[in-house]
Amino acid sequence: MIYVNLSLNIFGIIMKHPTYVINLKNRTERLRYITAEFMRFQEFDLKIFTALEDKNGAIGLYKSFKAVIKEVQTIGVEYVIICEDDHKFTADFDIDLLNKYIEIGAQSGMDILLGGASSIHDLIFVNDDLLWVDGFTGLQFTVVFKSFFSKILDLSLPEGGVLDIELGKISDDIFCIYPSISEQEYFGYSDVTKKNNLIDVTEYFKKCRKKMDYFYLLTNYYNNLRD
Repeated sequence: MIYVNLSLNIFGIIMKHPTYVINLKNRTERLRYITAEFMRFQEFDLKIFTALEDKNGAIGLYKSFKAVIKEVQTIGVEYVIICEDDHKFTADFDIDLLNKYIEIGAQSGMDILLGGASSIHDLIFVNDDLLWVDGFTGLQFTVVFKSFFSKILDLSLPEGGVLDIELGKISDDIFCIYPSISEQEYFGYSDVTKKNNLIDVTEYFKKCRKKMDYFYLLTNYYNNLRD
């Protein structure tokens, strides 16, 4: 099957985004949650991908992410949305905005488009609703474009490494929608990042959102001075 890289309503037909959710088979509560989350929208062709398990959750996510890329590479998609099973849509979710930047990303050579991030090291606002990022964490809603598939498949995870950090090291074309359209639901534990068993991950997203808001105001301030 060939997927169309737009999710537009044409003659009443909704073109759907190819979307994979990575879920451990024993995490049935997360499966129920994420299925209900996506059922609120018609624009996603949702597939549940049974996670490849590893005693190290970060390695399991890395293996699963690569397995999804390998699968979609064979069916000719222009991009794929890969989600973790704790993704949640924020109040700022806008399908038209997502469609817009998926189309732009496919045409302009983006590697990754993030729906949101739990931390961002450096950022530059490209315009009012898109920022370029250098160093990030958070793969709960990740659009990966075809031009980046082969680099992901060639990626080796170093000892102690985590996938989101390593992706940032091999790409200079990672962008994030602003305000974030995706954050993480907190289940009280993490299968990937053990330190998050003791921390409410929503706090990471709040802190990251404040940083993005601050740079948005700063960017507009200097733009106004220049004008």
